[in-house]
Amino acid sequence: MLRVTCICTTPHPNCGISNLSYNNNVFLFPRRSLTNFGKHAYIDPIEKQFDKSDEHRSLPYQLLQTSRLPTYNFQRSLPRLPIPKLVDTIRRYKEAVTPLLTASELSETVGLADHFLANEGPKLDAKLRQWDMEHKHTSYISDIWFDIYLRDRRSLLLNYNPFVAIKNDSEPSRMDQMARATNYIVSGLRFKKSLECNLLVPEVFHVNEKKSNTPFYWGAMTVVPEVVARYGSLLFKAVPLDMSQYRHLFHTTRIPGDEVDEIHKSSSLPEPRHICVIRNGNLYAFDALDKDGEIIAPSAILTFLRYIVALDEPRPQHPLAALTALPRDQWARARQRLEETPRNRILLRMVDNSAFVVCLDGDASKDVESMVRSGLHGAPGDRWMDKSLSVCVDRAGVVAAHFEHSWGDGVAVVRFLNDVTVDTLYRPCVTKETHSDESVDPTKSVYKIELELNDVTKQYVDDAVKYYNDVTSKLDINYLFKESFGKNLCKANGVSPDSMAQLAFQNAYYRYSNGKTAPTYESCSTAMYRHGRTETIRAATAETLEASRVLRNAPQGALPLLKECSKRHQSLTLNAAYGLGCDRHLLALARFSDTADRPSLFASPNHAYVNQFVLSTSTVSSPYILSGGFGPVVPNGFGIGYSIQDDLVGVILTNYRDTQNGGQFIEALEESFNDIYSVLSKTTSD
Repeated sequence: MLRVTCICTTPHPNCGISNLSYNNNVFLFPRRSLTNFGKHAYIDPIEKQFDKSDEHRSLPYQLLQTSRLPTYNFQRSLPRLPIPKLVDTIRRYKEAVTPLLTASELSETVGLADHFLANEGPKLDAKLRQWDMEHKHTSYISDIWFDIYLRDRRSLLLNYNPFVAIKNDSEPSRMDQMARATNYIVSGLRFKKSLECNLLVPEVFHVNEKKSNTPFYWGAMTVVPEVVARYGSLLFKAVPLDMSQYRHLFHTTRIPGDEVDEIHKSSSLPEPRHICVIRNGNLYAFDALDKDGEIIAPSAILTFLRYIVALDEPRPQHPLAALTALPRDQWARARQRLEETPRNRILLRMVDNSAFVVCLDGDASKDVESMVRSGLHGAPGDRWMDKSLSVCVDRAGVVAAHFEHSWGDGVAVVRFLNDVTVDTLYRPCVTKETHSDESVDPTKSVYKIELELNDVTKQYVDDAVKYYNDVTSKLDINYLFKESFGKNLCKANGVSPDSMAQLAFQNAYYRYSNGKTAPTYESCSTAMYRHGRTETIRAATAETLEASRVLRNAPQGALPLLKECSKRHQSLTLNAAYGLGCDRHLLALARFSDTADRPSLFASPNHAYVNQFVLSTSTVSSPYILSGGFGPVVPNGFGIGYSIQDDLVGVILTNYRDTQNGGQFIEALEESFNDIYSVLSKTTSD
């Protein structure tokens, strides 16, 4: 019997299929066809090594990748996140707020910023740098970032948890809900085991993938000592990325608490073998790993899923998972009451410790809106929102990941989805025609998780269902797919595709609000640093405001302004990626200040306003990802998830109906894309 419990020397070449490319501010997976997934990919030798007589116990079945380099090979040599110079942070802050404030507000805010720089700022900055020197194992923002998430008492529903949806499989027999779920469970567990065995390919950004993502590079890295591994990699223009968040992908749950939550990671060894399944508000569990920690046969997993669906149990009157959507203090009180019963405490910990959750939805996505709603929230009780990772599969076989956000920033989830999807396409274990496994008895293997509820806890569930329905009914969802506008058009004109998308958002809001601009957030990963999280790209600039004015009135001469917008956006993106924005530094300084004697800059209404991000934007791109989305981050805001492809841009817009009009904003956005397209296409044709 094969047991893989540690890293071992292997003759297999490095996988290479999951290394990231970088485009502007986000990490993107290389666009490659399935038939060209690299001579260095592990997938070809894996197929040849299958032992068909007992394939579920073979090494190829058990592992997704067997990297020549240990997964965390570069972690020790990653640099620490820099703290910008205070004078530079204040300068960047003043530049960022300029297009957002009136003349009088700007004058006041500039005065407060200058006062802060000359008085309280240096003392707080010195405290921050001293703390940073005493905590060299992490970044100055990591603990603060965790604390901000875990202390927020708002519900995770729409406020935090995003989704990422996967494109459909081109093979109809694999789009069967049970087959699709089984393949994702098996491949997801392969990813988990490869990660835990230190055999998952390290995360590396290749500046020029053709030159550095090669057998020579990976071979050379095996002889470079770990303590200087990053510097050896940089010689190839290949930048290693932080992987500290990956350990929270599995067996991890956010637990509600009084005033502050905690991130619970199963500490039992060996780790629990089960996964949880939610079907129609009912909660089940079964062991997907055997007593030796090996993934069980795919036919057995398929049998267990078919059994759960065949039970066809009605939605319970009090669906337990709905509680996870309550505001955190309320959910904490409900969980405390539930745990007064020892059996309930054990069952809740069973959910907490599960590898991940699989949601088998009873409905099929009919259109984009229903797909987005399924990914974001589903029906009350169909998502365990505290779980670090849930794989949702609807009746039509559409797959989406729904995840809690405090433990990580999405990079690990996108990597997981990309690698796992490739595995399901290359090495699917089952199809619709696969027979169930008659050697297993699902009645003895599948366990239904039912807690004991009293009148108090039943009322908590009733309140949760009502809250769930009230909040989700107010959510408005709109979308736009604009053909002919994409990377090819932008690159032909020497402008950044992401900068043009951000300009379109700014121009749309300018039209929508009759000449106003709004605080805008674009997330930028700082994963090139140890325990890096994100920095803010403030995409609303003086350049985008001027371009919006011109595009509205005289777009014929707008090309120079578009290029200025692109230049400015690329500069902001580069600074943010290197940890040289202004937001995280100011946030840390505010946390080090005395709340009783708060600096006037941080107490200013103008400072509060410029940090209320009416436009919150995020992009994700991969040949396997269909879309991603999230709720607005402020009550009067818009959540904008977008993807830019070669000749297409797609946007998913969310807002609350009682504060904004999403339909009007989408109309303004389409006009914006049309105007920018007319400028760029005319230049290209000329």
